[in-house]
Amino acid sequence: MKSSWGTVSFKTEGMWGNDVVRRGLYAGITVQVAQQFVGINTVMYYSPTIVQLAGFASNSTALALSLITSGLNAVGSIVSMAFVDRVGRRRLMIISMFGIIICLCISYDVL
Repeated sequence: MKSSWGTVSFKTEGMWGNDVVRRGLYAGITVQVAQQFVGINTVMYYSPTIVQLAGFASNSTALALSLITSGLNAVGSIVSMAFVDRVGRRRLMIISMFGIIICLCISYDVL
């Protein structure tokens, strides 16, 4: 019986040897690192500080608002996982794009 490690290492070496795969991997890693620094993870990590800087002086209030934000993020992630399979990524992206545009237009008029 042949070991599967030989096959895995052969496939891995083949992937690294392919320029298209290597460029795609580098692009994916770059996007992931950038999202970690500027994405929702940063907002979640610093949300108590952000809430306090917004004028809520109490630590308990800042923590409660941060927990609500994190909870809504978790619920939204679970709901979105259920809808991605049923509705499809492209349709959800188009729907969310229009939602973002509408919200930005409304917030621009308010400001």
